[in-house]
Amino acid sequence: MNHWIETSGTLDLWQVGVANFLLAGSISALAIALWGALSSWRSDQRLRTFGAVIFSALILRLLIAPKWMATVFIGYKATQQGIELFPLPHYGAGATVLYHHLLGLFGNDHLVIIWSNAVMGILTLALVMTFVRKMTQSVRVGWVVGLLIALAPIFIRNDTSDANNVPCLLWIFCGLTLLSRALLERDRWFLWWACFPLALAVVSRPEMIAIAGGLVLVTVVAFPVPLERRRLLVDSAFFVPFLALTIPHWMHIWRAAQALHQGQNIKSIESLFLLKSNALINPTMLGAAYLLVAVAGTFLLWREHKRWLVSLWTLIVLTMIVYNVDLDPANMARVHVPAALFVTFLAGHGLVEIWDRWRSRIVPVLVFSVVLGSNIVPAMSFWRPTNEQAEERLIREALDAIDTPGFTLVRLNHPDMDRAEQRQRGHTHFHFPDYLFQNPTKRGRLLPLTAWLVDGPGHSDLPAYFFRGLRCYAEFRWEDEAAPEGRNENPQCRAMLKEPGVTPVFEHTIPNNGNVWINYYGDSPDLVVGLYRMGKKATP
Repeated sequence: MNHWIETSGTLDLWQVGVANFLLAGSISALAIALWGALSSWRSDQRLRTFGAVIFSALILRLLIAPKWMATVFIGYKATQQGIELFPLPHYGAGATVLYHHLLGLFGNDHLVIIWSNAVMGILTLALVMTFVRKMTQSVRVGWVVGLLIALAPIFIRNDTSDANNVPCLLWIFCGLTLLSRALLERDRWFLWWACFPLALAVVSRPEMIAIAGGLVLVTVVAFPVPLERRRLLVDSAFFVPFLALTIPHWMHIWRAAQALHQGQNIKSIESLFLLKSNALINPTMLGAAYLLVAVAGTFLLWREHKRWLVSLWTLIVLTMIVYNVDLDPANMARVHVPAALFVTFLAGHGLVEIWDRWRSRIVPVLVFSVVLGSNIVPAMSFWRPTNEQAEERLIREALDAIDTPGFTLVRLNHPDMDRAEQRQRGHTHFHFPDYLFQNPTKRGRLLPLTAWLVDGPGHSDLPAYFFRGLRCYAEFRWEDEAAPEGRNENPQCRAMLKEPGVTPVFEHTIPNNGNVWINYYGDSPDLVVGLYRMGKKATP
């Protein structure tokens, strides 16, 4: 085992090979699962209802919701990893390999990942509705759950971002749809195909083994049709070779965890974090009525659906424990999506039960209106203006403003001065989308500020530019620390403006949107950003 870990390049190659094999099988499995989903809704004569829910999700995700990164600049790094593929990120190969192929097909831009996620989120919804309908044996529960997911801001925001748990959820519910069909029809052909996407999800993120495995157990334990134990034992053998394929992934995770632990990037676990960092009880992330109706529905449904309810609540607790660390709001809104999804299963089931129990429609309609209305607060929270989005717009403006194919772009990046690291209180994300400036039409040479200021590579015939973005004002700080006074600009950014011959290509004074998702910025009401043409440095 030590030999494998020491030869990280070989281990990465094995992981990529496994991921490509599983991806090929998963694409076929996805086609089978989606066709089966359409057929099942058509056979129940509810295809129009199914289509209406999917159409609402499509409109919201593709046409209305903004396509924003959810990871506070880390998406730039993840996109670069998707382009280069090697070395693999610490998450694993599954999602990275998928994004690598998509970027190769549609171009090196993080928007490719975000738009792909939006499409995958819609496909996931179709499979989730089908899975819930089978598990509850209720067409109404299936489409009500689908509608709640389609309209919930936490899911819309996740699907229209760079979050790499979006393909994971697609593969998981693809596998579960096929698994439930295999159990219902007693056809091991579908079980075989279910193994591909489930295994691909497992090798995409470390925690997916708990979520995928937990959902498989929920499916078996709470399946509405009696299952033969002997047949289940034989069926479980199908998973063994696919679990064996994940061994390189777990070796990679072990190695990555060791490196993160040594770098003190793994935070300690405390029970209070479940109360402090919990999207389920945060009304600015998940509508408050979702959880309340889920709890009420549990009491109403307890007698007839005990196994389904116990299984789901156990899985909700499990998925929260997996992330039982001190999360910032940006991460919390992303990694708690699976738990929020399971709460929505219960909320949708509860709404249908409330509808069936009350003869008067006033109470059910009122409850349903309150549930949908509780989405207003998260919507106002998730799509507030942020400095991160201002930076994204500024990058696009700089990309359009540089009209020469060859150039030097100086931007804040590692190993430039990180004031947070100097004060031993975390680090600031300086990741930059270099790939946007390095393509067949833009052959940019990108440098950190330190390289320009210290090493002096400016005496070149190529035009040189300095990008003064929002990161020039960013300095990570802990939650209980007060914001710095004023603009708090990085000294190296100020030094760049003192270089000889600096002239602005464009310069803007923009509002400081503050610390929406992470504590980075000072208390100044505005910030000055822009793109500057650098003068030639004197030859030493």
